[in-house]
Amino acid sequence: MKGIPSEGSVPQPFAFRRRSSSRILRLWFLVCISASMLALIVASSILRRRHIDGHKYSLRGTTVRFFNHSLVFSIHHQKHGELIQHSEKPSAFKHGNIVSNFHDTLSRLSSYDTGRYAIVPYAAFETNISSSDLGEDIPITKFDDKRIIEYARRDLKYFHECGSDAKRDERFADRSVCPTIIGHSLSGRYKASTTHHDFRKCHKTLVAALAAWSAFAEKAGLFWWISHGELLGWYWNAQFLPWDVDLDVQVPVQALRLLALYNQTIIDDRFLIDVAPSIFVRTPQLQNTVDARLIDTHSGYFIDVTGVARTQSTSEKLFCKTPHPYNYDELVPLIETHLEGIPVWRPRAAMAILVEEYHEKALWETRHRPLGSFQTYVWNKDSHRWALRAR
Repeated sequence: MKGIPSEGSVPQPFAFRRRSSSRILRLWFLVCISASMLALIVASSILRRRHIDGHKYSLRGTTVRFFNHSLVFSIHHQKHGELIQHSEKPSAFKHGNIVSNFHDTLSRLSSYDTGRYAIVPYAAFETNISSSDLGEDIPITKFDDKRIIEYARRDLKYFHECGSDAKRDERFADRSVCPTIIGHSLSGRYKASTTHHDFRKCHKTLVAALAAWSAFAEKAGLFWWISHGELLGWYWNAQFLPWDVDLDVQVPVQALRLLALYNQTIIDDRFLIDVAPSIFVRTPQLQNTVDARLIDTHSGYFIDVTGVARTQSTSEKLFCKTPHPYNYDELVPLIETHLEGIPVWRPRAAMAILVEEYHEKALWETRHRPLGSFQTYVWNKDSHRWALRAR
């Protein structure tokens, strides 16, 4: 009959509406699923974070917890005003400026200290030990020759930096002020012509990073000490050197195993603990002299963490991977002190270590021109600070 659809047929407008409704329902279903997944991701991210002593710690994939372990060092508290029995000797130095002012210098340096010092066992610097030496709580990874040879042969660069001075992690740095390398990142060739640093912002970042690291290490039971430029800055006025744009700390090699348990931990929603596979290699390497880093994910600035170990069976000397040599009694006992107002640990014979690395001139020369810079810094005796020389 005209005007009446035949049986089983549907007018075209109704078919279109049915298909449209079906599409809308499918789209709505996908939106609900996506929203649910996003909510789960956000919720799990929140649950993975814990506030500990005012600091936030988050670990990718699991809940952060501080491990109980047996790598415990004896902590001693020194009575107020008592001379440190492990003080350095003036006979170790030759230059007149150092020798004539030695006792005043030692008194000044001691005023930065807190009175705590730690005895680190020599076993903590050994690369081949049994679990009974450190206890059974901490995971022990054997340093077997095959694994060392395997990693050493590869020596693929793990950390990649930007800028001609390679002082920022290329993943987090602002490329407008820190040009990345030209070509593939694994090439290791950094061809940026200039590098810009806002030293005020940089030092503010490094102070925050050092404070976060200090709090984390104290909670984790990980012992460490300042080294290189930070130790030199501490010697002059317990502050960072104004031209320094990265920090260096060292740890006993066995502490790297503990640190590896916290690999990829984010501290204070900002600082990333990144541990390199090269911790299993203690022989000198060209591409991987740094074992781990605490990296500021806001700017790319970082703290280098390097292990110190006994690597030669015929010698009691300890080495980092650069390699800088150390004597055990130069490092231990570690003495707690302050740098930029932050509690840190320093080696016992700080002055002797600085002389071995930088020579005696670094302890008395009051003018310094950083490498690659056209600016000269002058030590101001009145303010006890380094300042740029007026042009």
